[in-house]
Formats: sequence, structure tokens, C-alpha cells
Amino acid sequence: MTSVGGVSLIDLKGVAEPVTKLIDVISKGIGVAYEPTHIKRIAKANADAQKIAVRANIEAEEIRARASTRLAQVEVRRQKNIEVIAERAFSELPSTASSQTPSEDWVSSFFNLCQDVSDDELQTLWARLLAGEVSNPGQYSIRTLQTLKTLNSREAAVFAKYCATVWTFVNKNERVCARVIGAENNAFLNSLVQHMDVIHLAEIGLISYKNLRTIVSNGRPKEYDYIERSDRRFSLTPSSVWYNPLSWLAFILLPQSFEMEFLTEIGTELFQVVGAEVETQLTVATAADLRSVGIRMKTLPLTPL
Repeated sequence: MTSVGGVSLIDLKGVAEPVTKLIDVISKGIGVAYEPTHIKRIAKANADAQKIAVRANIEAEEIRARASTRLAQVEVRRQKNIEVIAERAFSELPSTASSQTPSEDWVSSFFNLCQDVSDDELQTLWARLLAGEVSNPGQYSIRTLQTLKTLNSREAAVFAKYCATVWTFVNKNERVCARVIGAENNAFLNSLVQHMDVIHLAEIGLISYKNLRTIVSNGRPKEYDYIERSDRRFSLTPSSVWYNPLSWLAFILLPQSFEMEFLTEIGTELFQVVGAEVETQLTVATAADLRSVGIRMKTLPLTPL
């Protein structure tokens, strides 16, 4: 008789039938015995599901109520911020104003962006922007509003200090805001802000690190006629050193120029509202640095030129 591994195939056949029966009986037994428990578990699961659904609805209502309360509180705070800024704008208005009105897009952007500003000093800047745009529409861009929205009070304070070193350089075609780079002006700037703060102002788009040199010819800068800020205006004329032949010979041997660090367009617009006061030290420092390249600052009247 044929065998596999010492076990007869007849023996395996005999074992197979009882095993099959046992498996069938056990399966039926478990199925019948398990079904009532399964039904109970289904019923319990359905009941639990209903409880969960009810609880979820209650929690959802509570969340909606809390959300409504929070939104109401947010809107109250926003309305208060807007009203404070609007009220301050009245005191910042000039004596005369254009007959034009700001665009609807600008007005909408302004109030959407300023509504979350609760810092007192920043609110004043927003008020000045509003007053300026109302009196002369178009002088402040929406991009400038968006930048101001991102500034914190420290950044605004640092920028205001930096602006204490800035002049407006004017010619017939343009007005640019920049500081003169020189030994005296650099020392004055360093007394106000740290170097890393200046780098940060460049990173957030208020000043340009692409410094430019302005050529000086016969004691006059080629690009600009005069400089001004606040209540001071100075012409840029040849220094008396040019009338000294010995000094004049020294100057003529090399092309003369002075370096300037410019505000960006956004920085220039914000420069108009930061309200940095003109310190005597700025005038003294700038005069010294310009004198080193043969330029004299001469006081001019503030009447329109």
C-alpha cells in the first residue's frame, strides 16, 4: 500500500472526514451561539451612535454659540480701532485739500487693513495716512498700506529713528528721499539705531541697500538742486573751498561724488507720516559730509520753488 512519510493514504482519508465534520459543527455552533450577542451589540452600537449624535449636536451648538460670541467681540474691537483712527485723522488734516476723493478700492483696503491695529502709536500712523490720502488722493499706495499692516510698534519706532537721518533731494523732475553716507552722518545714524536694525529695514522693503553715488561737478551735485525736510530747505552750492586754489587743485585731480542710501517707494511714502523731528545734529553732519566734496548747504526760504 502506498505510503507518504510512513503514513498510509487510507489512514489520511479516514482522518479527513471526521475533521471536516468537526469543523462544520463548530462553525454552526459558533454561528448560532454568536448571533444573539451580535444582535445585542448592534443594538447597543446604534444606541451609542444616537447618543454620540445628540452629544455632537449639543457640542456643535455650544461651539456655534462661542463662535458667535467671539466674532461679536472681535467686531466690537475692530469697530473701536477704526473709530479711534478715524477720529485722529481729523486732527491730522491740512488746512487745504484736493477736490478729488480717494478711490473706493483704497478706502476699502484701508479700513480692512487697519481694523486690527490697536497699538496707540501705529494708530496714529494710520490716521496720518488717512488724512493725507483724503487731502491729496493718490499719494499712498495700497501696497504701502499692506506693508504698514505688517509692521509692529518696534519696527515703526526704528524706522522713525532712521528717518531722522533722511533728506528729500529735489530737482525739476523728481523728489527722492535718502540719507547722505559719510563719516559724520554714519556716526549720527549709529547713535540712533543699530546696524542690524538698518539691515532689517532693508529686508522688509523700507530702504534700499543699492547705494548710489551722485557725481559732483564744480561743487554742485549733477542730479539735485536742493534738499529739504520739514521746515528746512538748503541749496547745494560750491563750497568756499573751491575758491582756494590749493584746495581746488586737490579736488580737480579726482572725480568727486558722494554716496546716498535711498528709501524705497514704500519707505518714501511712510517717511511722510512717521513724524521724525529734524535734529540740529543732522544738519551739522550732512553739511560736514557734503563740504568734504566741495558742496555748501545754504539756507533757502520755504516758499514754493
